[in-house]
Amino acid sequence: MLLKQFQGFVQETLGLTEGYAFRLQADAETIPRAAEFITIERLCCPFLNFELEVGPSGSPVWLRLTGRAGVKQFIEAEFGVA
Repeated sequence: MLLKQFQGFVQETLGLTEGYAFRLQADAETIPRAAEFITIERLCCPFLNFELEVGPSGSPVWLRLTGRAGVKQFIEAEFGVA
C-alpha cells in the first residue's frame, strides 16, 4: 500500500546511470510520507541508496534511488518504472 501511495506522489521520473530520480509533489503531506517510504524500503532493500532532496518552499522535492549494478533493473521491476 505504501508503494501505491508513493507512486501517487511521483510527478516526474528521470533515469540515472545507477538508478532513478523521482520528482515528488512538494506539499506538507509528501515529505513525511517519503521519509516513511525510505524507512520501510531500507529494511527490505539494504542495497538501495536513498537521497531525499527538499529545498526551500516552492521548490521541487526529489527522491533518488541508486545502487550497485543491477539496481536500476530492480527498481524498474519493483516500482513499475519503464
